[in-house]
Amino acid sequence: MIKKIRFLILVCCGCFIHGALAKVEEQLVFKTYPVHLTGQETSSREVQRAIYQYSPLSQWFPEAARHYDYKSKGAKVIGVTHFVPKVSWVSRPRKDGLCQLESYIVVHAAAIYLPTVTDNPSLPSTVKAWFMQEYERIKAHELIHHAYNQEYLNRLERYLSEMPYEDSCDALTQTIKDYSKKLGEYTKEQHNQFDDREYNQHVAMRTYEARLAFESEKAHLINEAAQELNQPTQ
Repeated sequence: MIKKIRFLILVCCGCFIHGALAKVEEQLVFKTYPVHLTGQETSSREVQRAIYQYSPLSQWFPEAARHYDYKSKGAKVIGVTHFVPKVSWVSRPRKDGLCQLESYIVVHAAAIYLPTVTDNPSLPSTVKAWFMQEYERIKAHELIHHAYNQEYLNRLERYLSEMPYEDSCDALTQTIKDYSKKLGEYTKEQHNQFDDREYNQHVAMRTYEARLAFESEKAHLINEAAQELNQPTQ
C-alpha cells in the first residue's frame, strides 16, 4: 500500500546537464521495522496479529494512516512504499524565439518498508514459515505499488522525450509541471483503487473463513445433539 508520494521537480534553464541527453535512474531500497514473536503462536492468524501490533508505520507515515483508516475503517498500516520522483531538465531559447527542451534527468527514488522478526533463534520452524508467508504477501503488495510508480516515471520520460518546443521557456516549464501533476493524480488514483481491491478481497476472505468455521461448529453441535438423543435411557 502506498503511503507517501512526494513529487520533486527541479528546473534548470540556460545551463547544460553533463552526460547523455536523457537519463533515467532507479534508486530502490528496502527498510524494515521489528516484529516480536514469542514462538507460542499457534496459527498464521496470530502471526498476522503480531505484525499488525508492532507496526510503527502509522506513526512514521501519518499521511498513510489517514488514507488507510478512511478506506478500511481503522486497519493499521503494515507495509509502505515511499516514493520520491525527481525530475530536472534543461531548456534553451532558440533564435526564432521558441524554447527547446535539450536534456532531462528522471530519478526514481523509492523505499519499501516491510516487517522483520527480531533476533529469536528459538522460534519454531512453523512460526518462522508463517511469518515468511505473510512477509512475502506484504512484499508482493508493495512491489505492485512500486510498479505503478515506475509506470508514472516511464510515462513522464516518454512525454519529455517527445516534447518538441514551446513559445517560451516559462511556458515549457509550466507545460511539464501541468502534465506531471495530472499524471501524479492519475497514479495516486491507481494506487487507491488497488488498495481498495486488495482490502475488499481480504475482508471477503475473512468473512468466508468465518462462515466456514461457523458452519463447521454448527454441524459439530448438531451431531453431538443427535448422538445424545440416540443414546439409550439409563
